[in-house]
Amino acid sequence: MKSPYKLLIVDDHPLFRRGVRQLVELDPRLSLVAEAETREEAIRLIRSEEPDLVLLDLCLGPDVHGLDILRTVRDLRPDLPVVILTVSDAEDDLLQALREGVAGYLLKNQPPEDILAGIHTALNGRLEISGQLRSALSDALTHARTSQPPNSTPPPLSHREMQIAYAVAEGEPNKKIAQRLGISDQTVKVHMKRILKRMGMRNRVELAVWTHENLIEHPTNTE
Repeated sequence: MKSPYKLLIVDDHPLFRRGVRQLVELDPRLSLVAEAETREEAIRLIRSEEPDLVLLDLCLGPDVHGLDILRTVRDLRPDLPVVILTVSDAEDDLLQALREGVAGYLLKNQPPEDILAGIHTALNGRLEISGQLRSALSDALTHARTSQPPNSTPPPLSHREMQIAYAVAEGEPNKKIAQRLGISDQTVKVHMKRILKRMGMRNRVELAVWTHENLIEHPTNTE
């Protein structure tokens, strides 16, 4: 049997961390190897425990925001999946987290089985967003697009661009996209810049939503 995936939770509420530990213990495929309350503890434990995924709260006291920790984690281990687990259902928090490249955004009031399923989705390299927030996200991005001057119908993407768009919609970072397609990180960045410019989009979030709405068949990984 494969060793359980190692999880680290970063949250300043001991009772909630205990609840997550009890939840994770119900799934033999997962193991909560460490708990942190502060940025310093989180960074130290990421280095020492080498988790496979981090569960991160957005609110960690009056002076610390979870996204600040996320940016530090990105510098330390760019490929480490980070799933936000929070009470905040604010659209701004969700959009900012997605722009920072989180692997998932879950709400603490979700059913326990949905939280576990979301963790596994993120571990499998796909973007997981709480069902309570998906329609809000789509509405927010639609409003953002329609509030700008109308563009003509976006030109069709090339096969390679479709591959990259689909990978972005699945929540993959550039490095993982490059590995999947057998190209360099820099080539992925060039493609991304070209795609966003051609589509009149500002960021990966808008591209991800457009992909889910418009690309029906998943492109293969061959030219």
